[in-house]
Amino acid sequence: MKHIRLFEDFGSSNLTEEQLDWLDSVVSGIWDVDDKGEISVHGHVRCTGDSKLKKIPVQFKHVTGDFFIKNCSNLQSLKGCPQIVEGSFSCSACTSLLTLEGGPRQVDGYFECYLCTSLVSLKGAPLKVRCYFDCGHCDSLVSLEGSPEKVKYDFWCRNCRSLTTVRGVTLLDSNGDYYFDECPRIPQEELDLLERDKDIFLQWIQSDMKIGDFLHQKRGMIKGKEFGF
Repeated sequence: MKHIRLFEDFGSSNLTEEQLDWLDSVVSGIWDVDDKGEISVHGHVRCTGDSKLKKIPVQFKHVTGDFFIKNCSNLQSLKGCPQIVEGSFSCSACTSLLTLEGGPRQVDGYFECYLCTSLVSLKGAPLKVRCYFDCGHCDSLVSLEGSPEKVKYDFWCRNCRSLTTVRGVTLLDSNGDYYFDECPRIPQEELDLLERDKDIFLQWIQSDMKIGDFLHQKRGMIKGKEFGF
């Protein structure tokens, strides 16, 4: 379904012709603009492969469907994204992004920022993701601090080759799993603990102890075996 816009509203919206044309090209559904100039969409927003886009040219507020701004190699900021996305969100392969600041605070589907090869921080990630979170193949990512407070299902962090610890990762519920394949700088003790006993791994994540000290304290408790010695 193509989007619908009400022409009598344009005078108060202060949107330029360039902004209107861009909305024409990316919105599928119905959108309106409030008196602050913020756009709400009943439908989807999809912008893919726009190498000229350096910033989102309007300020979104709420999108009931998906919000995808993918493979935009020169996009430098997520400022302008909606605060609430009822569908899924993806900024994958936006290779100039350094952080997730400006992105949505709540995503009811999945959240993807994989292949953002310049991303150094997850600061700005949503507070809640009601499906999976994928920050895989982010070659410059050095910390998981700033990851969502809650992810309902899986946390994907494959091929993050600069990552040196899993500290800061989201605490998943019992249905979720972590994936840290091909992250060679993460200490093997951390990965082994995750593989052997997820519950005790989560205890360590919530502690402020070094992994070696924690394993010494938990000696003999990890699936009935001494571990880490």
